[in-house]
Amino acid sequence: MDLARQKEEVGQAIEAGELALKALENADHYLSSARGWGLFDLFGGGAFSSFIKHQRLSQAQQAIDKAAYQLRLFTRELNDVVSVTPVSVQVDTFIQLIDIFADNFFVDVLVQSKIANAQRQVAATKVELQKALNALYRLR
Repeated sequence: MDLARQKEEVGQAIEAGELALKALENADHYLSSARGWGLFDLFGGGAFSSFIKHQRLSQAQQAIDKAAYQLRLFTRELNDVVSVTPVSVQVDTFIQLIDIFADNFFVDVLVQSKIANAQRQVAATKVELQKALNALYRLR
């Protein structure tokens, strides 16, 4: 591969990585919001707070799906130079229905745990993605 083509590939990879990072940051924002609503729900928020919490989780899932797509583009551009594992988070629909309609402390704690796990996944992926982007910035 000639130098111009390699530079173009690095640029495309950086672009895809930056878009993935932005989507992960959006997911983190929505997960933080969901966690806040979840805490409110834990201490008596009721069905409304459960509904808002799951709305934020849905928005986080959309951002994560977008990030996963961008991460696939990113890894394709890099071939085998850098490996970034896509991140995903799924909240079981059954748990959502129970959380909204049979609102209780134990289900609220379970959902909070799932949110915390998702936040850890997003944070770990952001760290790995940032490392790969830093290496690309140095190459450019």
